[in-house]
Amino acid sequence: MNRIIVFTEWLYELLKLHFFWILYVLRGFIVIGLFPATAAVYGVIRQWLIKAEPEDIKNYTSACIRRILE
Repeated sequence: MNRIIVFTEWLYELLKLHFFWILYVLRGFIVIGLFPATAAVYGVIRQWLIKAEPEDIKNYTSACIRRILE
């Protein structure tokens, strides 16, 4: 039973990722959105494979702003 739950959670995350990929490709008028959306999917899958915790967007944004202001 546990394997089924793990599989369905993995499948749900993969389908959600695929949905967002399609959404952002279309949002970028296909040609312009294809590379950024694909790069983002690659980054997310890479994070899954190395089992890293997802970055908090608030911390990431504040770190980027600090780097720019330095």
